[in-house]
Amino acid sequence: MDEHGIIVLSSIDIREFTTTSWRQMIGIVPQDPVLFTGTIAENIAYGNLQATREQIENAASEANCEYIWGMPKGFDTESKSRNCSSFEIFPNCNLQLIAAV
Repeated sequence: MDEHGIIVLSSIDIREFTTTSWRQMIGIVPQDPVLFTGTIAENIAYGNLQATREQIENAASEANCEYIWGMPKGFDTESKSRNCSSFEIFPNCNLQLIAAV
């Protein structure tokens, strides 16, 4: 019996992951999120530049951001770099770390 235990993700011991594969599965949502310069769609796709429009819209829907469809330019609305509500969504993420103080 292992007295130290193991940490598993999707039934896989985390020691079996490479650094790259581990980082691809983790998303971090900061307490003070940042909206980057670019469109709402680009902010949602941040970290996954190959995301399709369908994936971007699905991520927004899953995050209860339906109001984006009602904006004059929708997902093509330009944003400025500032602290505000986060649209950073990690749709292919297996683990998200959320810090609440």
